[in-house]
Amino acid sequence: VYRARAMNALRAGVDSIFLCNYVWNDAEHVQLLNQIGDIKTLEHTNKIYYADPRGRQLGSRWLEKGERFFTYQRPFSPENPSILKQNRSQKVSLLIGDDVSSAKAHGFSVKLTLAVQIKGLTGNCDILVKLNDTLLTDYVSEGNESDQWLHYKVSPEVVQLGKNGVEFSLAK
Repeated sequence: VYRARAMNALRAGVDSIFLCNYVWNDAEHVQLLNQIGDIKTLEHTNKIYYADPRGRQLGSRWLEKGERFFTYQRPFSPENPSILKQNRSQKVSLLIGDDVSSAKAHGFSVKLTLAVQIKGLTGNCDILVKLNDTLLTDYVSEGNESDQWLHYKVSPEVVQLGKNGVEFSLAK
């Protein structure tokens, strides 16, 4: 998660990354510190991207009515899920800081997975998931109807550097 968030921040033009209270007590943590300051050192490393990992729940923790300063779209996070309804799709932006399509040219293999958590999908109802208008069909399901994870295989050609659109809908 740190690598993905640092890559997005660097692509957005920040000058440096500061990690408050980050404990770096082993070689893996030191490696991360050496990587997150430069796009070149972050390229082709493993990352986990989230639509919005934190949501807005902390917006007013330090500033009264602090959530009013959020200007981006309503977050899509575990604290603020969307409800799918028949004949209506839900769209989410997923910011990807990696040029995934260039990895193969640099000798790296790419394995991409889009993980989607679904709660309360019951009976004869299926979900359709599209990434950048490409329907994803190859997935593995884990869990049960009350809390299910769908892990979709994603082709590198589908992912774009920058904003990616993920669309969810119920099958008819």
